[in-house]
Amino acid sequence: MRRFCLLLLSSKSVRQLAFEFAKKNKLESWNYHGMSGKDCFSSFLKINPQLSIRNPQATSLSRGTSFHRTNVKSLFDNLVRILDCEHLDPT
Repeated sequence: MRRFCLLLLSSKSVRQLAFEFAKKNKLESWNYHGMSGKDCFSSFLKINPQLSIRNPQATSLSRGTSFHRTNVKSLFDNLVRILDCEHLDPT
């Protein structure tokens, strides 16, 4: 479960994923709407309290406009440089 801690899925995506899982396991009672119900999702969250749900928030204009190829490349170039200089393992 730890490896997926940064996986960001909406509640709708999780419900669709649960439906696909049920369909592959031939659970006929799930054969409607293409996703699990909201009550099923709520129950799943109660059973798995380590999961948290966040509401999406709008990105500010300055943050959105600065997120482009040049800045992202610069970020990763700096990361590689630091990992090399400090002899850090990326894992």
